[in-house]
Amino acid sequence: MAFPSGYELLREHFGDLTGWSEATFYFCAHPTTFASEFTRILDERRPYIILRVEYRGAALFSAHSSAGLCFTIYPVRREFKRVARGGLAAGLLDAMQQFIRLVPTYPNYYNRMDATFDSAAGSCATERLYEL
Repeated sequence: MAFPSGYELLREHFGDLTGWSEATFYFCAHPTTFASEFTRILDERRPYIILRVEYRGAALFSAHSSAGLCFTIYPVRREFKRVARGGLAAGLLDAMQQFIRLVPTYPNYYNRMDATFDSAAGSCATERLYEL
């Protein structure tokens, strides 16, 4: 397994955003609750999240999550790292950056955008989630 993105690639695309210096980064072993579930997803070549970008308002701050910008990166099989990284770099990271720039200013917002990887198709896509 290998991570399709690292700090340098994220800094290149997000480094000029407000809150970058206080951003949190998580490199997690699997995007599911159980590792066995992730193994099934990989074996069945179903799409799954490889990068999550979140922006949380201060009112949602808790002991388990920090306010502001948060990145969570999940691995791909090593043979797909180049394809997944290329999919992120081919416009998805820019789309995620624009999404984060549209964050509201009130204190109780939560916005998230996920980049998913489909190893069967060899492509990446994004999905947005807005919560107020």
